[in-house]
Amino acid sequence: MRKRNSASSSRPGSRIGALALLAAACLAACVGGLPRLSPAQIDRAARRWPGTTPGDLEQGRSLYVTKCSACHTLRLPSRYPARRWPAIMDSMQKQARLSDDAKELILRYLLSAADTEGATGGP
Repeated sequence: MRKRNSASSSRPGSRIGALALLAAACLAACVGGLPRLSPAQIDRAARRWPGTTPGDLEQGRSLYVTKCSACHTLRLPSRYPARRWPAIMDSMQKQARLSDDAKELILRYLLSAADTEGATGGP
């Protein structure tokens, strides 16, 4: 009778679980460096887009994480000048399957976070 190699006898479900855990850890590491908006940035966003709430901006951040990191590493909002984000979002909208509303929420977050005056820089 042959002994099974312990590596080959591991269950597929345990491998999938390990991969899911690894993916979650990587996502958490990426999100940790993504800035939350400062009160000053939130205030400027509310003036720029009347009716925009802190919840809208946080939803934009959350959508950015879930939709954009599905295909590539997240870019810090400050990586590009604010004037470039609209064209970037326009080019990615279809590929990321973003509705117009979702794109707008992400864009408001990115433009607000790219506004480094008064940025917190931390989670």
